[in-house]
Amino acid sequence: MGTRFISAGALAANDTTATLAITAPSANIGDVFVAFILAKDNQAITRPSNWFDVETTNNGAAMRTSTFWHGVVAGDSGAGFNFTKPVDNNLLFCGLICCYRGVDLTTIFGGSTTISVNASADNVTYASFTSTREGLCVAAGYYANDLTTPGAVSGTNPTFTLRAQPETSLGSDASIFVSDGYILRGVTTGGRTQASNSTADAINNGVLFNLVSHKQKALTILGVGR
Repeated sequence: MGTRFISAGALAANDTTATLAITAPSANIGDVFVAFILAKDNQAITRPSNWFDVETTNNGAAMRTSTFWHGVVAGDSGAGFNFTKPVDNNLLFCGLICCYRGVDLTTIFGGSTTISVNASADNVTYASFTSTREGLCVAAGYYANDLTTPGAVSGTNPTFTLRAQPETSLGSDASIFVSDGYILRGVTTGGRTQASNSTADAINNGVLFNLVSHKQKALTILGVGR
C-alpha cells in the first residue's frame, strides 16, 4: 500500500513563551511525522534533534511558516516535541504534527517543494508542483486568521482530501489547513486554489510537497515506472 495519512495531533499554541511544545499523535516505528508551524513574526524556528526541513517561508513581517519532518523511532508515539524561537515577543506561535505511513525513508520527497506567498485574501493558492516519484502530495495552507473554514482544494489529479483544519483564537489568531491526495510519477498539479468562507481576509502561504511511497520501490524492482 502507498503512503497514506494516519492522523493529526492537536494544535498547540502560545503567545507567552519562546517554546512551542507539540504533542505528536500515535504512530508506529517507521512512520513519518510532519510538523506544520505558523508564527506571527519572522524569528527563525529551531527544530528538535532528528527533525529536518521541508520549507521555511516569511510572508511579510507578520508571518513565518515552517514545515519539518521526522522519522518515527521507539518512544516517539504520542510524545511531545519542543520547537523554539530565540525571543519571547508575546506573539502567536502555533502548530500541529500529522502522522503518515508507508513513506520511503530512503528518499522522503518526490519533487521540489513549491510555495505560494499570498497577499491578504479569502483563498489560499498553491503554486504548481511536479512529482518525480509516486506518493502522497500534501497541501499545507497557513492562514493568518481564525475567522475562516477551508473548502476543498480545487482540481483533480490528484484530488485532495482535507485532513486537518485547526485554528486558534489566541493572540492575533491563525489557522492551518492540511490536505493530501495520491499522486503518480510525472504528474504536474497546476496551480490550485483552496477557497474559504473567511469573514476577515488574511495573508497566507500555500505549500505543496510529495511524500514518496514505498510502493515505488516495488514498482522499480518490477521494472515499472523507470
